[in-house]
Amino acid sequence: MDRSLVVVEEGEREARYRLLETIRQYAREKLFESNEAEQARNRHLDYYVTWVESTEPKLSGPEMVAALDQLENRAR
Repeated sequence: MDRSLVVVEEGEREARYRLLETIRQYAREKLFESNEAEQARNRHLDYYVTWVESTEPKLSGPEMVAALDQLENRAR
């Protein structure tokens, strides 16, 4: 991992991986050059809207704690 394009961030429960900032900037630039940024943004939005809509009913009742844990993990 010392010479990787990926950075490991140790969390309380799990390790998270992210790209080096220069690689992220390059990828973002290429995405905008490809004219696919809006399509990617819409897919991202659709994914999270669907996820939130499926999680919302679980925020009360016996599944509430698990649903709140999921929300907290996604927020990180």
